[in-house]
Amino acid sequence: MRSLAVVCLGIILAEVSMAAPPGGSSCVAALPAEAAGYRPAGPDEVVDRDGLFSLIDGGAEVYRALHVQVVAERRYRKPGAPDILVDVFDMGGSADAFGAYHHDMREGPSAGVGVESERQGGNLFFWKGRCYVSVVPLGVGPGVAEAVLALGQAVAAAIREPGAPPALLALLPAQGRVASQVHYFHDGALLGRLVDLDEPGFLGLGDDTEGLLARYRPTGAPAPAGAEGPALLLIRYPALARAQAAEQAAAAWCQPRGEGRPRCALRRVGALLALVLNAASEEARLLLGRVPFERGARP
Repeated sequence: MRSLAVVCLGIILAEVSMAAPPGGSSCVAALPAEAAGYRPAGPDEVVDRDGLFSLIDGGAEVYRALHVQVVAERRYRKPGAPDILVDVFDMGGSADAFGAYHHDMREGPSAGVGVESERQGGNLFFWKGRCYVSVVPLGVGPGVAEAVLALGQAVAAAIREPGAPPALLALLPAQGRVASQVHYFHDGALLGRLVDLDEPGFLGLGDDTEGLLARYRPTGAPAPAGAEGPALLLIRYPALARAQAAEQAAAAWCQPRGEGRPRCALRRVGALLALVLNAASEEARLLLGRVPFERGARP
């Protein structure tokens, strides 16, 4: 049996871990001390971007590409009920929190938590401010679904700033857009996970660029369940010269191979470059024509 001193020391260490998140992360600080009868089972597991591989099984490179700063996992426990894991990702900004949430397909019903949320089976995912949050029960039972929602609501309530999605989102035509297929990215490595561009290096992407990939229903077709249909890429460069160089490289890449049709259609206005992939020429032209370039062409 552990001595009273050891028990007290463990409680103190847990309280210190919960009260002083690394780097003062507001996302980590949003983890509640209690919700729906659930309380922390022990100290949080907290890592920075370099330690992320030890915390999550797969996907670490995605979060790193989206500028993750700190990740904390807290296990909540209630006697006689399954444990619940809450992971909070401090993405450094709301655009990247949006990107982390949208990386996987989102097809479940909204939970009304944060800016956007989804229930996937018993799990809850949402983003708010600079934070992306997952709440995952480790079993089923009476009241578990309600406790998952209560924990998510408590975290969301503690995040003061709602944040905003990437400004580029306002430039995506709404007609035919598949809501679950909108992805945010910075570099070519992440874009290469989302769409086949052979080698996306020709676009000159890096940590200082930002882009959106959105998929659209083919004309007259129902909403695709996966990655079918035309894809619209919007990329904003930090300098006009970078955008001009990417436009030239993309124009060469778009040229038809053999007797095939062009691989894409493109247009650049200022530092904003748009490409339409996987679309017949007329359909690509129509989709490009619906992009409000005049609202997003600033360098």
